[in-house]
Amino acid sequence: MELNDRENGAALQVPSMPENKYMVAMEDEVQSDHFDEFFAPELDKHGYQALYKKKTTEVYTGTYTIDGCATFFRRDRFSHVKKYEVEFNKAAQSLTDVVVPITQKKAALSRLLKDNVALIAVLEAKFSNHGADTPGKRQLLLCGFAVDIQ
Repeated sequence: MELNDRENGAALQVPSMPENKYMVAMEDEVQSDHFDEFFAPELDKHGYQALYKKKTTEVYTGTYTIDGCATFFRRDRFSHVKKYEVEFNKAAQSLTDVVVPITQKKAALSRLLKDNVALIAVLEAKFSNHGADTPGKRQLLLCGFAVDIQ
């Protein structure tokens, strides 16, 4: 997926997903307005369900925007079981409260508080590769993606 700037505004393009080449696709740094206004509805037309986790802090890039990570999966191949959203700022604050000495807390937090997020999705396959010896066993797929982990 890509975003191309054009003279009359931004043109969003999804080059290969509409041909259903991918069963699952994950993207980072997807602006929330682009997700809501283009990616989710456009890919829905092509049989994809979309999940999204946005960051908690806006970024100024000429205007204020919020980005995040997205997972798209084909509805005919998978069903959505569970979605986990991770905000590393919360985890960093909890961890420093317990582990880091108070004299080092400020330095540790300045390194850790970067507004990084992750989206973890559990999908269930709608197709089966089971043999006769394991009928009815669920096939689950765990998909995880983080934004700006450094």
